[in-house]
This record gives sequence, C-alpha cells and structure tokens, in this order.
Amino acid sequence: MLLTGNNLNPRAWKLDLENAILLHDKHRLLEVQAQKEIDKILEHTQQIGSYKQIEKLDVYPAPVKKLLKRIKRVKADHLLNQIL
Repeated sequence: MLLTGNNLNPRAWKLDLENAILLHDKHRLLEVQAQKEIDKILEHTQQIGSYKQIEKLDVYPAPVKKLLKRIKRVKADHLLNQIL
C-alpha cells in the first residue's frame, strides 16, 4: 500500500513534491483495517477512474455556479488556480 497526498490542482502540479510511505504488509495484518477506511471514505465520495467522470459546471448548485462565473468574469480564476 502506498500512502501519499493527492493534490490535483495547478499549484501542486507546478510546485509541490509529494512524500509517500510504502507499507509492505506481507502477513496482511492491516488488510481489514485498510478496507474499513476505504469503505468509510466511499460513503460520502465517488471514486473517479477517468477525468471524464468529473462533474460539469452545470450540475453544481446555483450559488456555486454564480460564484464561479463571477470569478471567471473578473479573470480571477487564473490567480486562484495559482493560490489553490
């Protein structure tokens, strides 16, 4: 199992280096605990296997769409991408 951070944003792609810990559990002592953790995470999230599964702006809640459109209109999106 490889434990690492997953920062999928422009700043991370340009600036960050990630650390990781590789666990070799040859006796499978952590298998049940790891599966419980994955199940807990997936209770409130959706596993994405392709960029094509990422939601489009039109399915976001109205207040979020409004905010994102304002940000884009004043061209602050580029600056925010660098910060985030």
